[in-house]
Amino acid sequence: EISLGLVGSEMCIRDSRSCLDWSERRSHLAGGLGAALLTRFYDLSWARRVPDSRVVTFTPKGVKAFNEAFPLV
Repeated sequence: EISLGLVGSEMCIRDSRSCLDWSERRSHLAGGLGAALLTRFYDLSWARRVPDSRVVTFTPKGVKAFNEAFPLV
């Protein structure tokens, strides 16, 4: 389970949007919800930032936990 505290508020959800990363040409979740999720993923050690980079990668623990929390099928 992922608890995000007040992130479920109407204001946070309204502020969330898709954003195209200009360098990767891939969309990501931007706004309050995206920021809250990323912060929580860091707290859970599911993700980490590559040193001296904007790149964020999932840890092996994070890949497993994310797939369990958010199954695609």
